[in-house]
Amino acid sequence: MPAKTERATRTRLRTGRFLRILIAVGVLSASVWGAFVLPSPRWRDDLGEVVAALGRVRTDPGRQIRVDAGEVAVIAGDPVFSDFGERRLVLVGRVAGRGDDLRIRLRPGTPDPGSDARLQAYSSDRSVAWVFRTLLPDHKREQVQSLARAAFEEHRAELTAALEPLVLQTVRDSLLAIQAELPAVLVAHRPQLQEIGVSYQDELVRDQLLPMAQARLLPLIVERSRPLLTEVGEEIWTRVSLWRVGSRYVWDRLPLTSGTSLEKEWQRVLDEEVVPVIEARVPEFVELTRAIVRAAAADPEIRGTVREAIGRVVEDPRVHSLAVSMFRQAVIDNQQLRDALAARWRSDEARAAFALTERRLQPTAVRIGEILFGVRGEGISPELAVVLRNRLLLKDRRWLVLEYGATAGAVPEVLTVEPGRDDVDPFQPGVPMEDGR
Repeated sequence: MPAKTERATRTRLRTGRFLRILIAVGVLSASVWGAFVLPSPRWRDDLGEVVAALGRVRTDPGRQIRVDAGEVAVIAGDPVFSDFGERRLVLVGRVAGRGDDLRIRLRPGTPDPGSDARLQAYSSDRSVAWVFRTLLPDHKREQVQSLARAAFEEHRAELTAALEPLVLQTVRDSLLAIQAELPAVLVAHRPQLQEIGVSYQDELVRDQLLPMAQARLLPLIVERSRPLLTEVGEEIWTRVSLWRVGSRYVWDRLPLTSGTSLEKEWQRVLDEEVVPVIEARVPEFVELTRAIVRAAAADPEIRGTVREAIGRVVEDPRVHSLAVSMFRQAVIDNQQLRDALAARWRSDEARAAFALTERRLQPTAVRIGEILFGVRGEGISPELAVVLRNRLLLKDRRWLVLEYGATAGAVPEVLTVEPGRDDVDPFQPGVPMEDGR
């Protein structure tokens, strides 16, 4: 017999012997279990329930209900949840079919939703803000804030002494660099500034602000200023000598005189009589100005006109474009500013401050990382798992929520999909859910 055939025959014999032994052990175990366990009523009842459950799973494929998705994006495999009014999301089925032939295949044992049931479609937020909200739910945000505050308070004096001079010097260098660039920025944008100024002179000042000032602001100023101005005028009037002023006027009209006596007298009156009176009343004028500003701000018509004028300027595309262009030239494209910042933040003082900050805050930073992303050896955090499934694996991006109606037990012919209205996400950590993944 060839060696190859002999090896094959030997393998078949070993396999057959193993199967016979396995069958013998199984028969013996069944015999013992039947002799000693089956007579127990409790075991017979439990066995009956298991067999019945297996039979239901085998024979009940689950109810299928046709779905009209309309313009809502629904595809096969999308999960369907329901809370049965108990605020606990339960996976009750999935979408099957394709194209216009979409159905919900309810899981075995799921009650019929009722003829007035509603089906709402949801999708996860695709923004970066969603990532931050998911990684930092309220309880974790409070933890992170508490850790950061505690670390800063513990090292406040040391960090402030190291970083405050660096920050102040950086601000000073930045302002000097921007100030040096401003003349060139204004020259480069002078035509646009003049164009906008002229247009607002006609559209805004003449048509809105000036009529409002004449109708509301000027009467307000006159009304509030009259008492103080009357007192100041009377005080000045008592200090000015009409005889001196009149005699200087007559003297300047005589021949062979310089003609400057009246001008000199008026200058003396201003310096010696008027200015001292006004200087003594400066606090009252300041308080008057504040009162006028407060009254103007409280006037609905003045406030509305100013707000509308500011809104027109802020919303003007020309102003937006001009502001962005000037900011870019003065700050972003300012090479002198870049050089100043680079020199300051690469200095020995800056390196020492950064090294000190790293030493003091590193333990807190590590702990915050563990809160957000998970502890080494224990796996990633549930929040990070949600983000990774959603962003990298493209999972859990769509789901439907089936709201049972008042006629639960009936079967609707068609369920029309509506856009979801509530903030429901069964895949977020902490959401009560059963069999949701």
